[in-house]
Amino acid sequence: MSKKKKNYPVEPVEELTDAMHATFTISEEQDREHRVWSAVSVMEKTGWSLERVLNAMDITAKDFEKYKNSQPKGWNRINGFTY
Repeated sequence: MSKKKKNYPVEPVEELTDAMHATFTISEEQDREHRVWSAVSVMEKTGWSLERVLNAMDITAKDFEKYKNSQPKGWNRINGFTY
């Protein structure tokens, strides 16, 4: 039994128009919230300092404080995390 080889890279599908991509956009506030969640995860996994993560993720300390505990249940939440 021979396996069929896949050809990569795959060419983009023309149906993915700008209008369709627009349905995948989020608000600036949601974007900041998601970046904070990622920052919290990065700090846990890498030990990076708060200052380093804020710079890398392009977020403010104010946004970090506002959103750090707002992750939905089960979304990489850090229990007892201190920074």
